[in-house]
Amino acid sequence: MPAGRPRIVLTDEELNQLEVLAGMGAPQEDIASWFGMSVDTLMRNFAEPLKRGSSKVNNRLRMAQYQSAIGNEKKKIKPNPTLQIWLGKQLLGQSDKFEVGNKDNEGFEFVQPTKETK
Repeated sequence: MPAGRPRIVLTDEELNQLEVLAGMGAPQEDIASWFGMSVDTLMRNFAEPLKRGSSKVNNRLRMAQYQSAIGNEKKKIKPNPTLQIWLGKQLLGQSDKFEVGNKDNEGFEFVQPTKETK
């Protein structure tokens, strides 16, 4: 007789439901609770459907952000410059660069007044 708890087996319909829940962004704790198992059991036995579901939600979110950033004339979505800048920083490594110097736009040097020049 085998020792330990009985193995949890999910039907194809339940596996699909697990993937859908992960695809909606449901936390693993909630998914595990829904199926009456621990998070460790969920991760150990059902990692693949969790990964597929998580991948789907991440890709849908990326597509929604992309559409919001660049706009869509057919859907009457205007481009969002703020989101474009943010995505550029996140995905393309762009950044705001501030150069601190003591010259103005025409090349003239700024001089800090001292007690002697006042």
